[in-house]
Formats: sequence, structure tokens, C-alpha cells
Amino acid sequence: MSEIIKTWHSLTEEDTQKAAEEFASIASAGICVGFAGQLGAGKTTFIRHLVAQWNIRNVTSPTFALVNVYHGTYPVYHFDFYRLNDEAELFEIGYYEYLEDGEALVLIEWADMFPGALPPQHWYINFVINEDGSRTISLARS
Repeated sequence: MSEIIKTWHSLTEEDTQKAAEEFASIASAGICVGFAGQLGAGKTTFIRHLVAQWNIRNVTSPTFALVNVYHGTYPVYHFDFYRLNDEAELFEIGYYEYLEDGEALVLIEWADMFPGALPPQHWYINFVINEDGSRTISLARS
């Protein structure tokens, strides 16, 4: 992972929403964003608030579907690598074809499971649950 360029401290879902909105102001079509953090850290919540900025509602975790496709201002491909056993499964679900869509955003939960599958140019957002229950959300770019 590259050097951290921004860190947010989140005590509430509203804080996470503000972080997502701030990131949305610099994000655009054609990017890939990897998300990492333990279960319940706020990855899907962040994504839900992020894509709301592009008129997308009803976001759910694609844990069982592996990929959800949303249509709003931009198409969004929302992946979840949590249930994948090896990188070869990415070919089976068409992951690399989705990456080629320069008009869409590709958002990947549990991206740390297959870091080699991320394109050379990507954003990376990591979530850490602190002892007090707050979250530290760190943004990096490669």
C-alpha cells in the first residue's frame, strides 16, 4: 500500500458518511477502490454513502452475490472478495472485464485478500476499529 494521504476518525455513522462524501468529491468514473478492514468496520456503510453521491440507493453487501451492479450517475461494480478461495475465481466472475470499463467505478471490499488483483493505479481505504469502538479510516493511492 502507498503512503496514507488522508485519515478520518469516525465515532458515528454520520462521521463515516462525511468521510465518504469527502472522498466522493475527488472520485470519478474509471477508478478502482480497494477496501480493507475487519468485519463490521464500516466498509459497506462507507460505500453506501459514497455511491449515494451518484444517485445510487439500496446498496447491499455483495458477500453472497460476489458482485452487485448499480446504475446512477456512473455505473458502479461493487465486489466482495470475502468468500473467494483463490484469485482464479476472479476470472470466473468476470472481475477483469469489469475493470476495463473506464466509465464505471469499481469498489472492492476485502481487497486485501488478493492485492495483486488490483490495477496498478487505484485508491485504497482501510478501516480500523479502535478500542473505544470508533473507526480510523485511512486513504491511500497507488
